[in-house]
Amino acid sequence: MKTRNRKRLLVVPIMFVAGAFIGVSAGTAFADTDSIWAYYTTNGITYKNRASMSSGGGLTARVRAQTDPTQSVPAGYIGLLPRMYYQSNNALCRQNSDYTYTDSSMVGMDIGTSGGGCGAGLAFYSYGLTAAWNSSNSSYVPYYTAKSPAMNQ
Repeated sequence: MKTRNRKRLLVVPIMFVAGAFIGVSAGTAFADTDSIWAYYTTNGITYKNRASMSSGGGLTARVRAQTDPTQSVPAGYIGLLPRMYYQSNNALCRQNSDYTYTDSSMVGMDIGTSGGGCGAGLAFYSYGLTAAWNSSNSSYVPYYTAKSPAMNQ
């Protein structure tokens, strides 16, 4: 009878350790590194932007822009151009072919560009561009994000 209770006591700690390991492993599978928010004003509207690297589903350089405080702006008022750079030499690895603009009224947008083809085992960072529509002269005003912390592929 004592042997049977002892087996039960051993099973509980083993399951606890296994559960903790699985929880830690799952928690580190996807990570993000975000730059600081940068603020800018165009046409009386204040925006903020930032760059980030994400490892969820493959390494991705992301850029986000939104109004601050949050208020909806018309379609086309926010444009995003995510870009991924090599940490070792600051050379551009990948960027989207052009800005992506909001297609409806919204407070902000977040898009990314994949790091596919940039190489394995290297470190990359995101340093993107956002654009705000200036209706007084019918043009977009570009703004750089801050540089994100680097992430390894």
